[in-house]
Amino acid sequence: MEHVVTCESTNETCRITLVFTDFLVAAASIIDVFDWNGERIYVTTGDLFRPAVITSSGSALMIRFYANGATNLGFKAYYSFLLGQASDVQRAPDIDCGGHVNNLGGAITMMDMVQEGMKSFDCIWLIKPPETYLHMKTHLYVKVVKFAGFAGSTELTIRQGLTSNGPLVENLKLSLTHFYLSKEREHIVPISQGFYIRLKGLFLPDSRLALVYAAFNYKDCLAGSDLLCHNKRCISSLLKCDGFDHCGDNSDEYTITCSKDPRDRRQWSKTPHFYFPKVEGLSELTTTTLAFLLTSFGLIGFIFAMIVLLYKININTRQERQIQDHIETINAIIEEGVGDVEEEIIIPDDPPDYEAPPDYSDVVKMSSKTKGKRCSRCNTLRHSCNGTTGGKYVETNGVQGTSRSCQTTPTRIPDSPPPAYNEGSVKSSPSDNQEGKSLPRSSKNQDTTF
Repeated sequence: MEHVVTCESTNETCRITLVFTDFLVAAASIIDVFDWNGERIYVTTGDLFRPAVITSSGSALMIRFYANGATNLGFKAYYSFLLGQASDVQRAPDIDCGGHVNNLGGAITMMDMVQEGMKSFDCIWLIKPPETYLHMKTHLYVKVVKFAGFAGSTELTIRQGLTSNGPLVENLKLSLTHFYLSKEREHIVPISQGFYIRLKGLFLPDSRLALVYAAFNYKDCLAGSDLLCHNKRCISSLLKCDGFDHCGDNSDEYTITCSKDPRDRRQWSKTPHFYFPKVEGLSELTTTTLAFLLTSFGLIGFIFAMIVLLYKININTRQERQIQDHIETINAIIEEGVGDVEEEIIIPDDPPDYEAPPDYSDVVKMSSKTKGKRCSRCNTLRHSCNGTTGGKYVETNGVQGTSRSCQTTPTRIPDSPPPAYNEGSVKSSPSDNQEGKSLPRSSKNQDTTF
């Protein structure tokens, strides 16, 4: 959207002042402000609580708003004209006196704001506890305790809700001729709605403002962090003895009780701290809550880590057990197979038992025995040859044999060992019962491979 504000003046210089009264814009949204000559003089996003007061140098002012697809309640501003050569510093109000009030209770005080003279202020407060406290507190109340000593037409407005368009709850006006008599009226709304409070006027050295607010619920107090008032309201225990009535019946500010309490904070009612005077007390609550949450999350994380560790150990143990079972099964199978193999190996499968050939000493012995037999036999044959056959002998069966010499010669023993068992041929001698019959030569022995 684009808004253009112009000021038409023929006699005097006219300038435009822009003041935002509502600024609930999303963080992604952008507002651009341009001067009469097209120069950008201000730009902001929704991260701010409230933009600064903007004053043009000429008679025109243009505002451009870019929502950028985000949503929120929006913004609202009013403008005024400055004629002549008036100083912007004197005319522009001080807006650095408000903000979001998001704690469970406290007070807003404004005193000693001006040392001398007058000063213009335009303050806005949005009182609403954060969503995290909704489950504990159900209502919110605001009460004006002090409003006096202001100049001009100073006005204090309290509205239900968080915008300047909400229902009016209380409107106080004060000038030098009209003094406000404090009635300390309580205004209670559901905690989800909150309050919109605006103070606009002139401060003097004697100006005083005090607003008290508190979130509460009935009866259901949280032990250790809540205080039960006499009217059955449960408020934060940090609001006790701070100099302001938060219960509504002043039961949290008994003089005797507070004087004995080491956490006596009654000096807040006299402190010129206009911007969240209960920050210190509520910071303690925030710190305690944060420490508790961190400790809780740490404990939960430790328990979760232990569960994960035990689960992994259990899985590893199970896997090791399965592997051991598999190894035992494989060993059993291998042992059973080895037993079968051993039974087969036990059955003998030896090669044929061949007689080893005679060695050299055995051959010598056999030769000496054979020599004796041949000599006796040759004598018989010699006698037969000389007397009967004339040098030949005949076998007893009548078959003519091979002619042989009947001379007896000594057998010569070789100097070297006989040939190998499987080499050469050996002649067989005729048997005793078949003399004169030639026998075939013995065949070579075949090598036997084992």
